[in-house]
Parts: sequence; C-alpha cells; structure tokens
Amino acid sequence: VRARTGPMISEKNKKKPLEFAKQCIAAEDSFDDVVWTDESSIQLVRHTKSIRVKVGKEKNFEPVPKHALKVHVWAGISKRGATNICIFDQIMDAVVYVDILKDCLVPFLKDRFPDGHRFMQDNDPKHTSRL
Repeated sequence: VRARTGPMISEKNKKKPLEFAKQCIAAEDSFDDVVWTDESSIQLVRHTKSIRVKVGKEKNFEPVPKHALKVHVWAGISKRGATNICIFDQIMDAVVYVDILKDCLVPFLKDRFPDGHRFMQDNDPKHTSRL
C-alpha cells in the first residue's frame, strides 16, 4: 500500500538525513550509547465524517467540536531499552518539554547510561529553546 499524502520536505532537508546516515556508516557507529526520542499526538475520536444528503431532505446535524479530543505521548528508545511513555494533554511547549525530560528521561539515563550517552531528537523549536 502506498501513501497518498506525506509531509512536504524541501530538497535541502531531504539531503541532511542522508548525509548524516553516510557519516554514521563511514564512522562505523553502532549507536550503543544513543537515546532516540520523539513525541506524537493521538486523536481519540474521529472528528470528521462524510454524509450524503438529498436536496430538500436535510436534517439537523449533531454539533461537532471545533478541535478533536487528543492526547500527546513522548517516549525514547535505545539499544539498552525504552523509556517510560509520558502521556500528557496540554500543548507541548519548551516548559512542558523540559518537565518531561526531567520526569521521564533523566531517571532512565541514570539507570541505563551511567557511563554516558548521546541524546537524539528532531529539530522542533521547543527542543532547542534556551530556558
């Protein structure tokens, strides 16, 4: 099955991951000390539906909230195991992100990576803010 849509990625941003992968292959990196993290949103209720209505047969429709009910999750994985999954319902900003790192990532790092680690995340602006 082929995806019909996908994110728009510029040519410049398509090349960056490829260059990173080539550098890792050249360095024979095993990623033994890397923790990869990301967050995602999960929509709890289907927010849209299609209805066919004949002209003159319209009826009252159920009101639908403007924004669907969602929860957000954050987690990390590594060769030494996975972090706990952090579930939250507020919009993630830099403050929330730092709290998640303190509550979920730091205990994992102390337990699984006492000898040091590398932390990988995407380039979302909230990940690089200077709090």
